Amino acid sequence: MFRLIDRYLIREILPYVLLALLLLTAIIFAQEASRFSELLVIATRNGLPMQTLARIMSALVPGILVFTLPISLLIGTLVGMGRLSGDSEIIALGASGTSRMRILAPALTLALIVAVAMLYITTTVLPRSVQNLSDLKANQSLIFQGLKTEIKPRVFEESIPQKVLYIEDIDRAQNLWHNIFLVDMGDGDSEMKILTAASGSLSQGEKSNMPELFLHQGTFHVAGGSQSAGEESSQNPSEEVSGNEPSSLDNQTDASANGAMPREKKKDRGQNNYTAQWFENNTVKIEFSDDKREDAAGIDKQPDRVEEMEWADLINYTPSAEEYREWRAEIHKRLALPTACLVFALLGVAFGISNVRTGRSFGLLLGLAITIIYYLIALSGNHYAVSGKLPVWLGIWLANIALGALGIVLLILQRRPGADPLALLSRIRHAWPARKDAATHGNGGAATMTATDAASQLPLRSSFPATPRRVAVPRLMPRLLDRLVLSDLTRFFLFILGGMSALFLIITLFQLLDSITRNRIEWSVVANYLFFLLPMTVNYIAPLAALVAVMVTFGILQKTSQVVALKASGQSIYRMALPAVLAAVMLSGVVFLNQDYVLPFANRRQNKLRYMIRKGQEPPRTFFQTKNQWLFGMDSRIFNYARFDPTNNSFARLTVLDLERNPFTIKRRIYARRARWDDATQQWVLENGWERQFQGEKTVAYHSFKEQRIELTEQPEYFKKDLLGSNSMTYSELQRKIADLQQSGFDVLDMKIALYGKIAFPITCIVMVLVGLPFSFSVGKRGALYGVAIGIAIGLAYWGLLGLFEQMGRYEMLPPLLAAWGPNMLFGAGGVYLFLTSRT
Repeated sequence: MFRLIDRYLIREILPYVLLALLLLTAIIFAQEASRFSELLVIATRNGLPMQTLARIMSALVPGILVFTLPISLLIGTLVGMGRLSGDSEIIALGASGTSRMRILAPALTLALIVAVAMLYITTTVLPRSVQNLSDLKANQSLIFQGLKTEIKPRVFEESIPQKVLYIEDIDRAQNLWHNIFLVDMGDGDSEMKILTAASGSLSQGEKSNMPELFLHQGTFHVAGGSQSAGEESSQNPSEEVSGNEPSSLDNQTDASANGAMPREKKKDRGQNNYTAQWFENNTVKIEFSDDKREDAAGIDKQPDRVEEMEWADLINYTPSAEEYREWRAEIHKRLALPTACLVFALLGVAFGISNVRTGRSFGLLLGLAITIIYYLIALSGNHYAVSGKLPVWLGIWLANIALGALGIVLLILQRRPGADPLALLSRIRHAWPARKDAATHGNGGAATMTATDAASQLPLRSSFPATPRRVAVPRLMPRLLDRLVLSDLTRFFLFILGGMSALFLIITLFQLLDSITRNRIEWSVVANYLFFLLPMTVNYIAPLAALVAVMVTFGILQKTSQVVALKASGQSIYRMALPAVLAAVMLSGVVFLNQDYVLPFANRRQNKLRYMIRKGQEPPRTFFQTKNQWLFGMDSRIFNYARFDPTNNSFARLTVLDLERNPFTIKRRIYARRARWDDATQQWVLENGWERQFQGEKTVAYHSFKEQRIELTEQPEYFKKDLLGSNSMTYSELQRKIADLQQSGFDVLDMKIALYGKIAFPITCIVMVLVGLPFSFSVGKRGALYGVAIGIAIGLAYWGLLGLFEQMGRYEMLPPLLAAWGPNMLFGAGGVYLFLTSRT
């Protein structure tokens, strides 16, 4: 049976463990579940069973708990022991003869219980959830709905094997596509088929699992033999007669075989080798790659076979030579992760018991710091174990061995009087010279001043008439109260921002670990990727960090009765909150500048590095087609080329397609084996090719050439720029792109939402502060940790609403402006109302 001291210590630690577990699990789950926001909107509109989404969500939880349970135990132990140390209860226990080892016993008991739960999860529950996710990937309705969301307008979709798909506009409400451009690559350039259609829709196949693309009113073009056929032929133009209506692009036959073309012999060999036909309706089977199916189901990777095995099956499994190290690593990993709970309990007691007075929020930050160190060692060890640079057992157990030894050494050293692992932090703090203000204090400064000290220097309001005096011009320098609030606010903001950013980077590393090991990616590449990912992470976390910092700062002032002292001196909560609001305005400006000047460059770089990590190679211009690259130009023009050399501005195997808007067909097609830019005449020089002009499916003009000069709107700089998404463009770049696309008749709904979001998102910092202020004054008596919990809960609710509004805007359920600004308007109005109705 537990003794009284054991029950007391467990009751002190357990609430913080549960609170940390709830918060961390909610944060990571929100990050993972955000990928399904669009699928949720589709489910409500198209009748996708909600049970499927529930299965996905429940399958994600075990993998999250494996990560959050040990961290929560560490944070709970640090905070609980820190509270006992701060209130001198540890000293009282020591005076009564209770040793550090005796204090460690209940913490280890709690850790052992968590470790047993972890062992059950890693050996039984987690493999079942991985298997469940694998089964969900075979769910055809889920895959089909997910694939529909993955196909974007005005983007060359290249994940379809041997095909390239481009859609100008998608009406998601009616499941209708407009102006479709589809290329069937076949086995090479000589068999490339191009199909255009005015409209179409994607439906799930009735007789097969493959989705089917139903097309209406279009043409298909086939250049038989060779793209360059006809380079040496006659230049006499002739017309082609359309054949019978085709039933499927995959089953096309040469039109001359069924009498569609005249039987007479043509001198123009290139003209005879070209087929163009009109159709009213056409059905094309669409087969997607495994990567696309995984993305559609919200699953990042294909699980290894050993990850799906329960413990008995894993032990009895006979791996191949290639799987042997992965198999052994999986066995050790399932035992090492539960053992981490015992290691974290040792570290929690060793660092938690200290003579240095620290708050509960310090335990949270210290726990995150230890977690980062642990998982960095664990990730490195796992990588070296699988790659063969370390024995498998040593690589997997390296983090447990290193930090477990550190915890034992610290506990042994603490048996000596005066030994304290946090004493170094105290010495650093006291070594920093306190600033002195001769005008106000002789032995103190603003850095150590409390709100009570600041209140003593503020003028008291009085009901008696004051002696008339000359009005002084107010100084713009911040007052003592402002410096007090701003210093605490800045410190907590930086701590929370750094800790949460590091946590998200660790989660990202775990998601990419398999790809890093499988593709043998150097750690320098991974570090480079994380470096360029950091600006985006910081930008997204900054509003939440501001909210939590406000909750903690004013919560501490409220708990220590400093707010009461300030109110007694005549200061309202509006005056106390003024520096926080001004700081939020400045932070919004910083977030906007980071978003507009840093993120576009950083996102371009980190997207390329992530592709390299996941695929093991540098991304080509178009990600999947390495030999045929596609680019949409200006004036409704599409370019296809094998290679573009930016040094001398030349193309290899260039095809230029000019499109007719109504109906959506090809009106001119030019092919050249080589093309180069003539800077003197500002023209493109095409060599060894041909040109065809069409009217519907009929060829109205044709000629081949040795050399031909043409003037195009697109100059070499157009082909040198990257094809950027909204996150990789500045506000002005995105604004110009929207204007250009609108002039060309494109639907720019998604881009408008992103454009409004570039202004709305920085304002989120102000909104979060306005929401946090009334809560911080009302719940401050409960401590800083409650402020952290409420702040994170509010932040998660805001981010969930933000994703929902964005998806509702994309499906035209809300106008773009409201889709971007809606969450700010709701939370901002609520925060202002609560703040104005608070007791001042």
